[in-house]
Amino acid sequence: MDGYHRCRVCQELGIKPHYNIKEFKNEFYELLFVIDCNLKRRLLNNFQRVKLALKSMSIKEEIARKNSQSNLKQK
Repeated sequence: MDGYHRCRVCQELGIKPHYNIKEFKNEFYELLFVIDCNLKRRLLNNFQRVKLALKSMSIKEEIARKNSQSNLKQK
């Protein structure tokens, strides 16, 4: 998902890159990870940050809804 430029620099310098493969509980957690990584970028303007934060909030609401439904089914 990330690190295209780091990989290219490693290839140019003859360094073997190290890959970190992440596994997620479901696609919502994967999306949250991607959004969090993008929020940490320094080149985002305020509008872009707010847009990502709102998207993150809607994903967290969906996770909460699914967890709530799951808890109801167990009881």
